[in-house]
Amino acid sequence: MTTESQEIQELIVETFLKLDKNARATARELNLPRTTVRNHLRRAKNNTRYKEIFKVQSENGNETLILKSQIQDLRKELVEANKNSVSAEYIKRFILNLKDSNHIIPEWLSKESNFNDGTIGVPTLCISDLHFGEVVDPDQIFGVNKYNIEIAKHRLQVVVDKAIDLSFNHIANAKYPGIIVPLLGDLSTGLIHDELKITGEKEVLQVSLELLDAMIEAIKKLADSFGKVFVPCVAGNHGRLTLKPRAKGYAYDSMDWLQYQLLAKFFENDKRIKFLIADGEDAQYKVYDYTYRITHGSQFSGGNGILGALGPILRGDMKKRSSARSMNADYDVLLIGHFHQSMTFAQRCICNGSLVGFSEYAAKGNYPFEPPTQNFFITHPVHGITFNLPIRIEDKELTNKEWVSWEE
Repeated sequence: MTTESQEIQELIVETFLKLDKNARATARELNLPRTTVRNHLRRAKNNTRYKEIFKVQSENGNETLILKSQIQDLRKELVEANKNSVSAEYIKRFILNLKDSNHIIPEWLSKESNFNDGTIGVPTLCISDLHFGEVVDPDQIFGVNKYNIEIAKHRLQVVVDKAIDLSFNHIANAKYPGIIVPLLGDLSTGLIHDELKITGEKEVLQVSLELLDAMIEAIKKLADSFGKVFVPCVAGNHGRLTLKPRAKGYAYDSMDWLQYQLLAKFFENDKRIKFLIADGEDAQYKVYDYTYRITHGSQFSGGNGILGALGPILRGDMKKRSSARSMNADYDVLLIGHFHQSMTFAQRCICNGSLVGFSEYAAKGNYPFEPPTQNFFITHPVHGITFNLPIRIEDKELTNKEWVSWEE
């Protein structure tokens, strides 16, 4: 038996015991064919390691019942033959070979702060809507923006450098237990619009490799500066592989999810860096006593009126809070991307900007100009969000050097 087959058998036996020795439930839990589960369990009977576990099953002529059950399973599998039999857990453990597929929120996020050592809270740098691979032609938008992969890499470096500069050079003697870097989706521009297939700078998989290298460099630099990095991740809408967004298996249908898994694989031996990768649309984590919910934001629809994105964001947050409350999953702050606008609504919702900035799509929709921006803030143990400082990629040219001026 190969090492991979042994690992699969161990996972099946472990799940089988956890589910009170129910083979059908084990197959459902792992999303594997029931015959595969039963074959592994049958082989495990001859393994001295598991022999005692299956002793009761081998008594009282249970083989006939097992054969009948297998026939029923085969009939059902013929009906469901077109369904995907590979679960996310299987992909993470046996294809990507991740050591820890259940990523744990690091302890340093909830440790009590020692105000005497200069710790002022936990910084957060939101990263979303990078749209790697998209090309923005300045000639089509009055020259206000230009974008390609080379510019995207430069802007990501600028965001990271400015976050480090703000944290250590503009706050006196500040110390941090680490930094949180929520990845809120749409890291690559994908192919959800026909025009992107024509105007994209490179093919999707080529873009994915360029993006992976850039993100590795960014996370490494943050880890070197802050010591520890926590990376919670949710998928966006641009990376999806289907024409219309799905409800079931939303994350697994996205290039974002795969890119997060590859990043986690790359950093799996770096103890400074931990990932939380959502298998659904949302994820939650705590910073001290404050609970953050992250989602891309594409589920919030509407926004064509005078209020623009304000209406769908506030309405979506209200509905999401109501839903979360009904499941005892209350949160304090919602972090989203998608709308390409940097906005903060009190201490309840933060909408991240974008790296791509103003584009032909924004011009066609007559949306207001928004410079490339990523949000940066610090969570204080007592006061919550402080130092809310959105990072603009390009510095504004200073024309008035007076600290204050007025007309008499």
